[in-house]
Amino acid sequence: MGGDRVTVRNLKIVQVDGENHVMLIRGAVPGAPGTYLIVRKAVAAKKEVVPQAEKAGKVTVAKKPAAAAKKGKK
Repeated sequence: MGGDRVTVRNLKIVQVDGENHVMLIRGAVPGAPGTYLIVRKAVAAKKEVVPQAEKAGKVTVAKKPAAAAKKGKK
């Protein structure tokens, strides 16, 4: 209970105090006060391209271009 790993993005590191081993972070950080956090650079997942399926049922017939139809009438 309460031990879930949560990833939070768009946090800003404001200041690092090396003497006291403290980082100031701007943004909402989950967890209870006084718990440890893992801070690392975020790696975004690549988007997968999903081809769209054609809709079945409608059949279209190719028509002659208008210019070709006018030439045939003369």
